[in-house]
Amino acid sequence: MILKEQPTIVAATESPRRLLFLASIPAIKLLVYGGGEELATNDVIQVAVGKAISAREQLRSEQILNGQLIVGADIRTEILTPKGFVSRGKPKDGEHLVWENFAQMSLVDGKLGYRLVAGSAVDHEGKMTKSFSLCRVFIKKEGMIYLSSLRGFEEYKAAYLDFYSSPPYSSQNLRPIGLRDVSGGISLPVLVSMGLVEGISFDGVNMIDLSRESLMRAIFIAGVGYGPAVLEKLDPNYLEIIKAWDWLNQVTNKILFKK
Repeated sequence: MILKEQPTIVAATESPRRLLFLASIPAIKLLVYGGGEELATNDVIQVAVGKAISAREQLRSEQILNGQLIVGADIRTEILTPKGFVSRGKPKDGEHLVWENFAQMSLVDGKLGYRLVAGSAVDHEGKMTKSFSLCRVFIKKEGMIYLSSLRGFEEYKAAYLDFYSSPPYSSQNLRPIGLRDVSGGISLPVLVSMGLVEGISFDGVNMIDLSRESLMRAIFIAGVGYGPAVLEKLDPNYLEIIKAWDWLNQVTNKILFKK
């Protein structure tokens, strides 16, 4: 009997959450390569492609390029301000930048919130498949005003620490992360757990309520960022894999059953 060779996925990332998800795909071999120096652009597709190309060049230099699926991804947070959506990186210069983000977001007339844009790409023997995902998070007006206050921001920081140091998040050796470790310092799970999120929309369609399914989908975009076209290349049964992913289910339960 001839055994079918395991497909090899090359992860052009250092993200623990992406690596954890890729490791949950059955019957694969996983190689981990850094995505190289990240391009200075807000174009998430361009960054994702750049990471895949960087990993491919590393494989070629080591003469082990042979049919692997090389996958890269990038996620950005764009806050809605009176001037429109503005991309926000990790607030390395201080927590006050996160507070300023909430303050700017509270000044908007109409629907308030932010959006997550995720680009991903998979390179298979020089053929690049790209995917784009958009998740918009709607924040309650009173919630946004509260976040921009001193008391509200202090509560947000406490809820942030509670969530990212909790066993559901930090299981399987994921280190706790701080406000400066995520784009804009804005965390969807924390905002939902505080009861401040009104709803979510995906890829420009109408806002939907916070069902378990929509919440899991949004957390996946925020934490992993691989889009459907790329996931299909990794494993055609990707929807079942995502739904069964233990870490994602634990985190979702932490949010929904926080009390």
